[in-house]
Amino acid sequence: MFDRERQSRRLFGKLQLLRAVIALPDRFAKYGFVDPEPVADAADEANKNSVTAVGLVAAWKGLNEGPMLDEVCDRIRELKAGGKTRPDASLGIIKKQEVANRLKEAGLECYGHNLESSRRFFPQTCTTHTFDDRLETIGYLKKAGIKICSGGIIGLGETAKTVAISRLNSRPSARMSCR
Repeated sequence: MFDRERQSRRLFGKLQLLRAVIALPDRFAKYGFVDPEPVADAADEANKNSVTAVGLVAAWKGLNEGPMLDEVCDRIRELKAGGKTRPDASLGIIKKQEVANRLKEAGLECYGHNLESSRRFFPQTCTTHTFDDRLETIGYLKKAGIKICSGGIIGLGETAKTVAISRLNSRPSARMSCR
């Protein structure tokens, strides 16, 4: 079992390379999402190592309707059709229900979206978006029928009173897991 766990960790590290490059402002070069071949290769390697999911991860603020959503949905469909691994994703903030619906229709089963911290402490850990933006994204995904994998970063200076994640996860309607 230890070897399998070590293999899974090593593979997880390799799969993290399958992330899109941040979409930069016009003065910088723009990059598309990851091509189909590396995703298929990762699914093959994952399958060989008994890994059940491949995560499509992007370093951008969020996903909107348009050509990038089309590319993401194509990769999800390809993973799903390959039948070797479950397609998961962590693609940032989603501002419209239609985006979450399209991800579900493409075959996405689980979305990684951390809350970072409690609502009260959140502004000290993140300045690009709000705690409510993150909750709104989770709401859209859950309404679309996508499972949520969410956690937080505890120990950055918040007090026990400000830690809301354990409270959130203790409510049955808010349980989040992709196991």
